[in-house]
Amino acid sequence: MGKTIDYITYYTDKGIYQFDIQDTYVPLKFNYELEQSADESEISVKGLPDGYEVGYTVDTAPVQSENGLVSTNGLLPGSHVLGVTDSKGIYAPINANFVLTTQESVAVYDEAGKKLIAAQGYDDKMFTNYIANISSVNVNGTDYRTSGRGSVKIINTDGTIAADATPFAEGSEFTITVKAMGFAKDITFVYNKTSAVQPTPTVEPENPQPPASVKEVTVAKVGQVKASVKSKKVTVTWKKAAGAAGYQVQYAATKDFKKPVAVLVKKNKTTIKKGIKSKKTYYMRVRAYKTVNGKKTLGKRSTVRQFKMK
Repeated sequence: MGKTIDYITYYTDKGIYQFDIQDTYVPLKFNYELEQSADESEISVKGLPDGYEVGYTVDTAPVQSENGLVSTNGLLPGSHVLGVTDSKGIYAPINANFVLTTQESVAVYDEAGKKLIAAQGYDDKMFTNYIANISSVNVNGTDYRTSGRGSVKIINTDGTIAADATPFAEGSEFTITVKAMGFAKDITFVYNKTSAVQPTPTVEPENPQPPASVKEVTVAKVGQVKASVKSKKVTVTWKKAAGAAGYQVQYAATKDFKKPVAVLVKKNKTTIKKGIKSKKTYYMRVRAYKTVNGKKTLGKRSTVRQFKMK
């Protein structure tokens, strides 16, 4: 360390070979202490050697500092790297990761297009940065990492939902919560998975008939929801709704149903074991649905039922 390399020597079984290279200086390493505040807004370095002329970089780009403060103007929310460098180039640089966080929601879920899109007032640059910083996606109560070993890709780079991903192998309705590094507010939405159907060409009849009247589809409201709590599970029953093809059961840990879990069942009874903890209070509601021409039509939700686990 602290030396200049101007050649490389190779030792082989057939002889010794020496190659000249462009002079390359190897910076000196040294012992130092790096401390970061809990919110990563303050970073202090102790043990800089005498003669160390401090300079700063953010994501390898040089930045100006004043009174020890480095401006983050122009930086997008997310993970970044602060570099402390020796302007003379004698000593090795020091790097520290930090996260720039915003309270703004730059993306929303477009139910019609089944994808995340830029929220009103935000451009493609901000949206692309949000997608790149997605750290985990929760599907029906299960977290999936977006990078590293065992990661699962659920949100594509264009914001569309990866319908062929493992979490969507069974069922048709899923509650999804997206977490992104640098974005304090999560995005939660309900994703209804439907298969793509190719449109059939329309052939106009020679003697067209007046259109038949279309009957409005109505779905009866579910009533008399009951919950039987036992150890580590709760059995839910309700009165059947006339003409229903099945039911949607939603439950959550808050009255406003933030981050709910939704399941679809055919019968008027189901047992819930997943996503509930002992001694916790939960809120539940049920609604019926009908299926017409392959499309689900949901009815009104039942009165909210509260239950506490044992």
